[in-house]
Amino acid sequence: MLRIALQMLIGDRAKYITLVSGLAFVSLLFIQQGSVFCGLMLRTAKPIETVGAQIWVADPTLQSIDESKPLLDTDLTRVRSVPGVKWAVPLFMRQTQVRLKTGKFQTVRLFGLDNASLAGRPGKMLEGDTSALNSPDSVIIGKAESERLNRPKIGDTFEINDRLARVVGI
Repeated sequence: MLRIALQMLIGDRAKYITLVSGLAFVSLLFIQQGSVFCGLMLRTAKPIETVGAQIWVADPTLQSIDESKPLLDTDLTRVRSVPGVKWAVPLFMRQTQVRLKTGKFQTVRLFGLDNASLAGRPGKMLEGDTSALNSPDSVIIGKAESERLNRPKIGDTFEINDRLARVVGI
């Protein structure tokens, strides 16, 4: 029986090559789409991992992490009053346009941190120091955004929503 099955499979060379090519292509697509999915999940989860909060509280109508609908101050107070909550601070996340010195625009993900605690600041800095965020118009550029913004150096400036932004860290 096995001999007959192999003879049917290998007997017609065109069908055999088509079958092997089809299986190879399906395997390639399966691996490629799995890689795309993993890449999207890692990119989506990066802001959550960077901030390091154990619990996130967001507006119930929020559908994506890339959307930003800030909570009311009364909601923040209510979260802080929950037994067991040690601290809670607002975090602003939004995609916005950055205007480079060349005049070109680039879309970046912008994080706004709490001034008092700086909770959510990067844990590892390649250049600069997070304490420099206390100075006016200061920003820290993530590694991925650094490549998209033509690799700015500390002290370089650009515009975010028609406001000056000075790079103080990467």
